[in-house]
Amino acid sequence: MKMSTNTTAEMKKKSSRTQTMHGMWGVVVCEKDVRVKYGPLQPEACSFCGGMVQLMTIKTQWKLFFLPLFFSKKKKNYCSTCGK
Repeated sequence: MKMSTNTTAEMKKKSSRTQTMHGMWGVVVCEKDVRVKYGPLQPEACSFCGGMVQLMTIKTQWKLFFLPLFFSKKKKNYCSTCGK
């Protein structure tokens, strides 16, 4: 009788270990890649401080492991004096 109880307990331990291993495989790894490129100076002045304004291009890419999922590209004006 004791043999059957031990094997059942060992089987329960083994099954709980395999369940945690299956849970680890469900973890999703995402990566966000951001690249900023500064362009030429703009002919306009900053509305806050009157400093020089530069064009800034921001490229954002989300990846799942190594596969790209989402890509966005934004252009913003950046003041070299106040940073707005």
